[in-house]
Amino acid sequence: MRCASVFLNSDSENYHEAGLRILHSCLTSENAQNERAFAAAILAKSSNNPALQVAIKRQLLPADVLSRLRPDLSLDIAAHQIASTINIGTAREFIGNDFQQELWRALETHDWISASAPTSAGKSYVLERWIEDVISTKTTSTTFFLVPTRALISQVEADLRKIVGESKPDINISSLPLSFNDSKPHNIYIYTQERFHLYMLRHSSREPADLIVIDEAQQIGASQRGILLQQVLELAQTRFAEAKFLFASPSTDNPQSLLQFAPKGKRVCAITGIKPTVNQNLIWVEQVKGKPTKWDLSLLSENRRAALGQISLRDRPSVTQKLPFLAYELGRAGGNVIYVNRASDAETVAEILCQFIKNEIADPELSALSELCEKAVHPKFKLRRFVKKGVAFHYGNIPQLIRTEVERLFSSGKINFLVCTSTLIEGVNLSCRSVFMRNPKRGQSELMKPEDFWNLAGRAGRWGKEFQGNIFCIDPLRASDWVDGRAPRSKRRQSIRLATQDNVQILSHFQD
Repeated sequence: MRCASVFLNSDSENYHEAGLRILHSCLTSENAQNERAFAAAILAKSSNNPALQVAIKRQLLPADVLSRLRPDLSLDIAAHQIASTINIGTAREFIGNDFQQELWRALETHDWISASAPTSAGKSYVLERWIEDVISTKTTSTTFFLVPTRALISQVEADLRKIVGESKPDINISSLPLSFNDSKPHNIYIYTQERFHLYMLRHSSREPADLIVIDEAQQIGASQRGILLQQVLELAQTRFAEAKFLFASPSTDNPQSLLQFAPKGKRVCAITGIKPTVNQNLIWVEQVKGKPTKWDLSLLSENRRAALGQISLRDRPSVTQKLPFLAYELGRAGGNVIYVNRASDAETVAEILCQFIKNEIADPELSALSELCEKAVHPKFKLRRFVKKGVAFHYGNIPQLIRTEVERLFSSGKINFLVCTSTLIEGVNLSCRSVFMRNPKRGQSELMKPEDFWNLAGRAGRWGKEFQGNIFCIDPLRASDWVDGRAPRSKRRQSIRLATQDNVQILSHFQD
């Protein structure tokens, strides 16, 4: 426990992960009753309150565990929490971790900020609270929230409506770039870069903007869409010269590269968060040579492999069956995302999973979703049958209303297996307990790049819902199935690359 406390004060990602693993082991071990309260104290002192709430929700700790500690320890925790509290101008103040506090201070003191951190570091939470603070402290405000895909618009919009309230008459939240007549004292526009470009071209009014958020900013390296995003930035910094710009990206090694677009005189700041908030287990699943029903599991850590054990399948799987057979065997606790390359693969894998599940789940929400599939698509739409067994598939051509409901029921734990295509990489922000992959690709032929792999893997073990997450790589040594000839062995920070090579001219144009 003392080591865990020291590790969590370290700036090393590896030490921090080790400290979390010690605490999570104490919290979940039946033989560590005396240590659980101290684990709670260390989590509280490291501002990891979401993990503490997971333990309380699972009844591993009493709700008043911190008040039961020794007086000196309770005072120490109270002092730390007071120092870590971020006041957002309303009663909904919150205790931020180190990264969240640094990001909040940067928003208070700088004009252009580029923030990079792991998926579960709490970036979105800070952004939402900052927007809430702007609305509560100003008489008028305008915020633009840019996301890379239309799939993410509805999710961000729903999250912001929960934050600012559905019924406040002075707040307008819109995702339609040509809807100018609904302007109110406070306006939040959620756009893709294409919609934001259209808004600036068509909207003649010159009202100022308070904040422009570019979420998933690493997408500036994506061919045509990245080029458009650069053009949009050029136009936006001219149109909204006084606005605060915030670039948010997952773990990258050069977040400062996005600040080169800032005009002269602007206060710029790059923030990199390295401390994880949950553990992620990278696990290789390999068939035992000559025994197709026997599979070895290995944990990868710092490029080293450690044997975990072996599982036995009921039958010998074909190539198509490997993914659903292993996902079912390893994911019976629920919360599983299974990645496939095509929509047809999603339906096939979901059907095989349903064959393992004999009985339908008696749940009114699953029944309602089944009826919706029948009415909105077709009585023979396969999803109608699958959801009754807690299995669903998710790809781009499914009606938005059905996809949204599938995401909601998966997040609530009523759908246990969700088979997804690349829509999950392109913006849908779902958390899960485990991610399963075999021969992952982007589209029909291109093998999945490491940055996309870790973006997808970041869904496993989201903060405030799990202590840890699992990333299962099936057939990890098949050279034809993975970039570099094998599955990833350790986390890798991606580099932000610009879609154009003419960066010097773009920078000069901004400075002019």
